[in-house]
Amino acid sequence: MRLPRSRTPSGMKLSHVIPTDWRAYLGAVREHADRRIIFSFIAILTLGLMEGGGLIIMLPMLQAVGIESSGIPGSTSGIMGKIMAYGSMVSFHGLLGIFLCLIIGQTIARTVLTRVQTRLQVNFTHFLRDRLHRALTGADWSVFLQLRASDVVRAFTGEVNIAARGLANLTSLASTIITAMVQITAAFIIAPAITIAAISVGGLIVLMVRPLARRVREESNAGQTDRGALAANISDHIGGLKLAKSHAAEDRRAQAFEDISHIIGERQVRVSIFQTHSQAGFRLASSFALCLVLWYAVDLKGIQGAELAVIAVIFMRLVSRMMALQSTTQRMAYVFPAYQATEELREKWLAAAEVPADLTAPALTLQHQLRLTEVTYRYPKSDRAALINVSLVMTAGKTTALCGHSGAGKSTLADLVLGLIPPTTGLVTVDHTSLDGSAIRAWRRSVAYVPQDVFLLNDTIRENLLWLSPKASEAQLWSALENAAADDLVRRLPQGLETIVGERGVRLSGGERQRIALARALLRQPSLLVLDEATSALDNTNEQLIKDAIDRLHGTMTILIIAHRLSTIRHADQIAVVNDGQIVQSGTWAELAAKENDAFARMISNAAI
Repeated sequence: MRLPRSRTPSGMKLSHVIPTDWRAYLGAVREHADRRIIFSFIAILTLGLMEGGGLIIMLPMLQAVGIESSGIPGSTSGIMGKIMAYGSMVSFHGLLGIFLCLIIGQTIARTVLTRVQTRLQVNFTHFLRDRLHRALTGADWSVFLQLRASDVVRAFTGEVNIAARGLANLTSLASTIITAMVQITAAFIIAPAITIAAISVGGLIVLMVRPLARRVREESNAGQTDRGALAANISDHIGGLKLAKSHAAEDRRAQAFEDISHIIGERQVRVSIFQTHSQAGFRLASSFALCLVLWYAVDLKGIQGAELAVIAVIFMRLVSRMMALQSTTQRMAYVFPAYQATEELREKWLAAAEVPADLTAPALTLQHQLRLTEVTYRYPKSDRAALINVSLVMTAGKTTALCGHSGAGKSTLADLVLGLIPPTTGLVTVDHTSLDGSAIRAWRRSVAYVPQDVFLLNDTIRENLLWLSPKASEAQLWSALENAAADDLVRRLPQGLETIVGERGVRLSGGERQRIALARALLRQPSLLVLDEATSALDNTNEQLIKDAIDRLHGTMTILIIAHRLSTIRHADQIAVVNDGQIVQSGTWAELAAKENDAFARMISNAAI
């Protein structure tokens, strides 16, 4: 379903007169295009018509109980006269029944509207969050290297929810406008001149409180920035809590948090004050306006009796609708900054989107060689290349090791091999296929990666193993565990495969987490296995277990090892020494160790192996 494109009566596009923030938000609503929006507007229109009918029928009812109509000069067109004539043909009890039916109809319409709007709100929230998530997961790895986790979490859990509330505000706005138009029509039928006067007064009231509404908008924009600072502070606080406690610096971190929290609290107070003042001003001005309208009606127009009572009721209802209109626009001022923040992130991620995966195409497997040819890579916003003219050949079924000091470029080279980042210049090929475009996603389906900092779900060991290979059988699970030297570990656990590992695997030791992660990687039966300093933080026992598992895998698959401890790469078929973004040596252990004055020999002499 697509919402109709509206134009002004002169033919000008409505987008030319709608403010940019409203236009952007309405564009998202239009893109969402839930058919329940139509049902919502039908319910709103029905509700408005019934409320208008309830107002008009009050005149015949009041006359039926003896409150005479004084007549309103100039109210003709005959509409009100016909209504009164038809009303006189019906008894008071009949009119009361009609009025009751209208109230019942309003109740049903309002109930339907609430249910429809609730579902609309939920669906629109899902739409905004899913759209943002697709943009995030579809972006290339260079975007993730620049992300702050707190910004992402805040966008998905905070700003999206705030932005989605705008749809409820829009439907409320539509309901207010439609109902107000019906009530204005009813008032115009009864007393045209008084209705025009009331609308004019109401417009003046809106203009009077507009500066306060502008202040609400400004504070809401600033509040979005403050919420970002608070989320970043919380993230930093949790990440550095151990360090802070170790140095008795908790109070300093707590003070920083309290300062930001205080700023946000004060801003919320100011917004509330502006809104309260706006509403108070509206009420006072509308009360004054009601007195003015009643004076005009009684003293100048001579209106009394039933018409006067109905005019007073209609005026108060119109005032309440105008207050609701003012309140809704103020709430939208809180919505727009949150929506804009999520849209800026989404547009940034879409601009860095990868080529979509062709899930029907077969995975790209390594049969002969993986080759890097004069590859240079420079990280975004960096003035220094991480890799410079690197050439390397990895033979299928062999083990290649990368070693070098921290920051030499080993992990960057591994990211290129995994297809996470494209080379700035040069070429990466798998057999004879260039690793770019759709080939990247096809290649990733054939690789497995075990990082130094293992990520485990807060779930069972079984679910962690199946996370990347959901169709694996029980036998395949145990085979992968055995190859990773983790089968005995799992059998010793009270619940075996059903053991919950805790947040990021906190219930397991570092070595146990590494072995589970290795088993998860092996379960994919990868064409290439990348081990990124998988033993650097382990004790000797766990390091030996991982090393033995890697040695057993030697010759069964293509392996790339990024080495921190040289003892893990002694049996590698090829060792490449990386220094300042370049490969300065390559060969077997024996070949490199024999060159006593070169980089690898110095590394051996400085290492405890």
